[in-house]
Amino acid sequence: MGNNVSIPVDPHMHGVVQMAHHALFEYDVLNLIFDVFNLEVWKDRKTCACSARVCRAWTEPASRALWSGTRWSLRYLCMVLFKNVTPARSRYHKHTQMTSGHLRRNSVQFERLLCCAARVHQLYSIAGLSASPQNVQLMRHILSTNNGTTFLPALLSLSWVENQTTDGLLLRLIPPSLQELELTINWRTPSEQIHRLFIGLSHPVLSLRTVRINWWQPEQVLLDLDPLLNVTSIRYLTLKGNIVLGAGMLYKILSDLALVSIQVTVRDLKAWNESIHCGNLEELWCAGTCADIAALVTHLHAPNLTTADLRLDIVDAHFDRTAHSRLCQTLLGFTLRSLQLRYKKVCIKRSRLSNACDLAPMPLFSDDLKALSGRLALEDFTLHSEVPRILTDDHILQIAKGWPMLRALDLSVPVPIIYVGMPTPTALVHLARNCPNLRFLRMQLHAHELAPQLAIASLELRALRHPLRTLRVVNAHDRCRAVHEMAEFLDNLFPCLAVETGEGSYHQYAWGSIWRCVRDIQTGRRNGSKAVLKAS
Repeated sequence: MGNNVSIPVDPHMHGVVQMAHHALFEYDVLNLIFDVFNLEVWKDRKTCACSARVCRAWTEPASRALWSGTRWSLRYLCMVLFKNVTPARSRYHKHTQMTSGHLRRNSVQFERLLCCAARVHQLYSIAGLSASPQNVQLMRHILSTNNGTTFLPALLSLSWVENQTTDGLLLRLIPPSLQELELTINWRTPSEQIHRLFIGLSHPVLSLRTVRINWWQPEQVLLDLDPLLNVTSIRYLTLKGNIVLGAGMLYKILSDLALVSIQVTVRDLKAWNESIHCGNLEELWCAGTCADIAALVTHLHAPNLTTADLRLDIVDAHFDRTAHSRLCQTLLGFTLRSLQLRYKKVCIKRSRLSNACDLAPMPLFSDDLKALSGRLALEDFTLHSEVPRILTDDHILQIAKGWPMLRALDLSVPVPIIYVGMPTPTALVHLARNCPNLRFLRMQLHAHELAPQLAIASLELRALRHPLRTLRVVNAHDRCRAVHEMAEFLDNLFPCLAVETGEGSYHQYAWGSIWRCVRDIQTGRRNGSKAVLKAS
C-alpha cells in the first residue's frame, strides 16, 4: 500500500512566499547585545566601553555601538589624541587646556582618532571649544594633519557654536553625509563671516534636511538667508533668538523650500497680499503680533497643515481683537489636529499702561475661540496666557463637547482673583464623559470642597476605565478640606492615572497629600488583586 496522498490544489491560490531567517554569526549576536544598551545612561555607556577591552572579538561591535550610539562632545572625541590629560571627573578638569603640544607624536594615535571618528553620528561643540583660541588652533591642526578634510565621514547631526575665532572651521569639518545642523551664532560674529558661512553651507554636495539657527542679539535683527535657499533638501527650518523675518524673506523661504516644518518670528506682514502655496507644510510654529500672524495664515495655502503653534504678542497691553477674530476664522480652513495658542505680553513703552496685567480678565473661550469648537477635529489643544483669563466649569464642558477626540489638553492661564473663575472637580467629570481618549491634562483646579454628587458620578464612570495617565494641577497650593475623598474621587474617575514620585513634593500643601493618598489607594488595589490570585 503506497503512501501517495493526493492534495487538491486551487489554481487561483497564490504561491506561499517563504522568507529564510538571516543567519546569525557571533558578530551579529554581539551587535544585537550591544544595541540593547541605553548609551544615554552613563552606567550603560561605561559597560559598553569596558566591553570593548574584553577580547578582540568584542572590540569591534562594542566600539561601533559606543561611538555611533552616543551624542559626543568634540572635546571628548579629541581626547583620543592626548596623553596626561586630567580625568573628566577631576576638579581640575576645567583648567585643562588641550593644545597641539599634548599630541602624541606617532601615527598610531592619529589612526585611532580616525577610526573612532568614522563611527560618530552625533556631535556637539561646547561653548568653551569655540571660545578658546587654543582649542580652535587644535582643531585646525587636526584638520591639517588629515590633509584639510573632515575626519567625521559618517556624521549625521552636529551642534556648533560660531564666533569670531571659528571662521571657516565649520565648513571644513562637516561631511556630505550631514543631515541635521544646529548653529548657534555669537552676537559678536561679523555679518560678513555669517554670510560666508551660509554660502558655504549652500554647497550642492550637502544634503541637509534639518537646520536650526540660534542668534541671540541684544535687539531683533533681519537675517539674510538667501544663500541657504540653494539647499533645496531642507525640510525642517527653525530660527530662534532675536531673528525675525519680513514679508519678502518669508515669502522666498516658503516658496523656494519644500518645508515640512518651520519655526519663525515674523513682523511687518500686515500689508502682505500674496498667496503662498506650501503643499508639504505640516507644522507651523510662529511668533509675532496677532495682526502679523493673521496676515500670514490668511495667505497661506497648506492643505496638509496639521499642527499650529502660535505665540501671539500683546504689545503694550493692546489686544487686537479684530485680528484675533480674523485669525480664528482662518484657522477653520485647515485640517488641524494640534493647536497651541500662547498669549505673551510684550512691553515696549515703559509705562504703567504697558503692563499686560492691566488688561481686563478675558474669558477663556471668547466668541472667537467658540467658532473653533466643534469645527476642528483637534487631538491636542494648548492655551498658555500671561494675561488673566476667566476659566470655569462651563468653559471646560464646551471644550470637551467641541473636541471629543482630544488626547492632550493643556490650560495654563492665570486667574484674576484667587479661586474665582477657576474650574472645580466638576470639570474633570465633564472631560471624563466627553473625551474618552484623553491621556494628558494640565489645568488649574479648585478642590477646596468635594460635592457628594461628584463622588457618585465618579463611581458611575469607573466602569468606563478612562485612560487618562497624566494629571498636572498648576495650583499646587490649593487647600483641600477632604483629602481622602478627593483621592478616592480621582481614583474612581481615572483608574489608570500614573502618580509620579515628584507629585508628592508639595508635602505641606493639600495636593501633595492627595497624590500620596491616590498612590496608597492604587498600591492597596494592586496588593488586593495579587492576594486574590494567590488564593485562587
